[in-house]
Amino acid sequence: IVSRVGPALGLIGTLVPMGTALASLGQGDMSVMTSELVVAYTTTVVGLVIGSISYLVFVVRRRFAEDDIREMEFLTEKRFGGSYE
Repeated sequence: IVSRVGPALGLIGTLVPMGTALASLGQGDMSVMTSELVVAYTTTVVGLVIGSISYLVFVVRRRFAEDDIREMEFLTEKRFGGSYE
């Protein structure tokens, strides 16, 4: 869930300050526009980092689980022998 919600929140955090930045551009206030753009790009990066880290954790945990399942299957085959078809 986090690997999908993180980037979505990053996108929302990008779009909201962009509206204020565009409004300040129309009024000629470049300092407000600059600060809003910094917020917009920072939230994009944070959202992508959150998504990337959570996906990495998911992949590593899935790999451990698959290894455990393979080991259990091997031990079951070894103990009881043969196929169960």
